[in-house]
Amino acid sequence: MLIFVFGILIVVVTAFTAHYEGSMPYFPIEISRMGAGPKSWRVFVVSITLFNTNLISTVTRIYESTSSLVIFIVPFGLQILAIIDDVTSWSMHMVGVLIFVGSIIVHVIFYEIKYLPIICVGLAIYFLRLILKFIVVCYYELGDDIHPLLWMKECFKFGNNDFRKSTFDRVKTIMYKGTWKNKTVTPFVFKLCGVMQWIAIACFLVPLNIT
Repeated sequence: MLIFVFGILIVVVTAFTAHYEGSMPYFPIEISRMGAGPKSWRVFVVSITLFNTNLISTVTRIYESTSSLVIFIVPFGLQILAIIDDVTSWSMHMVGVLIFVGSIIVHVIFYEIKYLPIICVGLAIYFLRLILKFIVVCYYELGDDIHPLLWMKECFKFGNNDFRKSTFDRVKTIMYKGTWKNKTVTPFVFKLCGVMQWIAIACFLVPLNIT
């Protein structure tokens, strides 16, 4: 329970620092963007490092009861997420996400299969939010001279793809700058996806028993 409270404090302190230095994102719960400012980044990294010192003791207890070595990879993935925010390098940040979530999934599959349903729920929510962002951008932010369905179809073609690049760039612009053409649907969906992200993270953390 203590480590869970510590996690909540990290979000609050990072948000306060981001607000103080003027780097608060359009939606305050976007932790990756809150920790992207010069001062908030330092606060976030130090906080996560301290958090990981406690998390290591938690995963050690899990290892002692399950003999799962892969569980020790979880803090490593979390540290990458903190050090490399998705504004500085989206691809490296996603590597951290893959390591963090992937190590939990492998642990659950091989050592604590009872948690598999909640992990599947977390994955479903995580990917649903990506799909929602993709759809809303194609329908409301791009493709003024082409039907949105055709735009989406073009995005899935192999090779270098200007449609896919334009969609991805537009998603990042909305996330980082909070600028959109449609001022009703787009901000609502993106904020909803921000909430869905935290629900997915909560599902992934269940096997760690930190709550």
